[in-house]
Amino acid sequence: MHGWQRGGIDYVQARKLFIKAAESNNPVAIYNLGHIYNYGLGIPRDDVQAATWYSKAEDLGSMSARNSLALFYAKG
Repeated sequence: MHGWQRGGIDYVQARKLFIKAAESNNPVAIYNLGHIYNYGLGIPRDDVQAATWYSKAEDLGSMSARNSLALFYAKG
């Protein structure tokens, strides 16, 4: 997400690009959407959206999403 830009990460723009990539069932983009919602990066934190995106990424075989989802539920 950093690239060669100066300054911080533009999470609002990243979210838009991840949504576009998620339309093609890209598991990395879908996982990253879960991460953005889980931690409230550039948007308000949303547990329902985080779990939804992590679950979709897990269904597509993302082990990172599986781990994040397990931690998400373990923390309550």
